[in-house]
Amino acid sequence: MASSSSEVKLYGNTKERRQIDDLADLYSIIKATEALEAAYTRDAVTPDAYEGECKRLISQFKTTESALVSSGLISDVDSFMTEYAVDTPRARNRLLLRYIPHSFHASCHLPHTITQFDTPSATNTPRPLLTPYPTLAVKTK
Repeated sequence: MASSSSEVKLYGNTKERRQIDDLADLYSIIKATEALEAAYTRDAVTPDAYEGECKRLISQFKTTESALVSSGLISDVDSFMTEYAVDTPRARNRLLLRYIPHSFHASCHLPHTITQFDTPSATNTPRPLLTPYPTLAVKTK
């Protein structure tokens, strides 16, 4: 039995090839983000490794998205994901809604103003309020 196989070309010229490659890059970033988010949820990757990779993927995503939208190849990533049936809920959440890695929230140290309510006083006397900068403590009467 003879098999008749014919080659299917995805593109006709260099410009079309570049466009296909750009769409493939976006798809692979989305799929890689989905895999990373799943691995992080299963505790299969350390928070440091997760944060570094997630930041890298977010950066690549923003650059690729911007290039594809500005070239008119896609209208937005959400419609791209719908058109190509990209079912990646974790990646959608991270790339389209949050832009910040999970571990970043835990490792981020925001300034905290120490108040009289932070530590209980044995004598119930009000403690002086402090600013976030210890050298600029404010004294009260």
